[in-house]
Amino acid sequence: MKLRPQGLENIGNTCYMNSLLQCLLSIASFQTEILSYGQKKKKSLTRSIRNLVHTKGRAELSQLRNDIIKLSDGQFKHNKQEDSHELFRFLIEQLHSENRNAHEKFSYPQPKNMLDFQDQASWWYEREKNRNSSFIFDLFRSIQAEIICCSSCNFRVKIKFQSMFDINLALGGSDSLQVLVNNYFSAGLEENSIVCQNCNAEIESTIRIPKFIVFPQILTIQLNRFKSDQRGRVQKDNSPIKVPLFLDLTSFQYNILGKGQREFIYRLKGIVHHSGSTGGGHYIAQFISCLLIPYRDIHNEVDDGWYCCNDSSVRLTCQSSVTENRSSSPYLLFYEQVPDS
Repeated sequence: MKLRPQGLENIGNTCYMNSLLQCLLSIASFQTEILSYGQKKKKSLTRSIRNLVHTKGRAELSQLRNDIIKLSDGQFKHNKQEDSHELFRFLIEQLHSENRNAHEKFSYPQPKNMLDFQDQASWWYEREKNRNSSFIFDLFRSIQAEIICCSSCNFRVKIKFQSMFDINLALGGSDSLQVLVNNYFSAGLEENSIVCQNCNAEIESTIRIPKFIVFPQILTIQLNRFKSDQRGRVQKDNSPIKVPLFLDLTSFQYNILGKGQREFIYRLKGIVHHSGSTGGGHYIAQFISCLLIPYRDIHNEVDDGWYCCNDSSVRLTCQSSVTENRSSSPYLLFYEQVPDS
């Protein structure tokens, strides 16, 4: 029996929700955790998503939408087109809250030297591991560090850490996603008026050097297509982009665990596309199904696991059509870390 993905009915401008759910549920590790934790939770978003996994029916989809509207305190509304990325952030944070493992109060003392990177990074890592444990954190969370240096003498003036569920990439300058990622992590100047403790110079800008100290299992990328102009009007950036099958993040790591450098390669799992303008548009999903193994069907089409879902309509596509074409519609990208060999 050949298992194929099942579409989701549009129950009133819900293409933004349907496309996101298709991408998330195509990730085997996420679906496995939802099925496991959702069985234990009674009235919860986790359980509503679990019920949808089993049936993908209208009733279960409607219940999930109602739960989202209720829990979001009006952020999402009935029959209104919403933003898939905003829904992603809401779902991930809500699922983390529902499934967070309680630990005793974190008591590991913060190092006194605020500029010792190794000590500060190790402290932040231990704090996050103890305070914010959940399967959502294990899958989607990254910890990024920014070393802020004097633009005159390169003296380290500040260290910042941040836990993140996704990264936001600015468009423009290149149609290569790898180049946009490289630009995101490249050292850059930012306005920051300070007096350097080392050279005593009054500087107007500092050098920002961002890297990972913890890589996510599932890397989520938002392409910044929607921007506000000087009058506050939201405009869409239709810059075309080519989405590669693999991303290499190896060079963007701070090693704090003393295990040496290793490769961090990510493989594409799904894309949420947005077509149209800010005034009206449509979302669809392309993803590789976690249910399938490659085979050749009766029409002699090679099924390499890639599908396109447009609400309830599901059609076979191929990897080359996903990764070898430039397009202005990719909006959310999901990559899974390739196990270190």
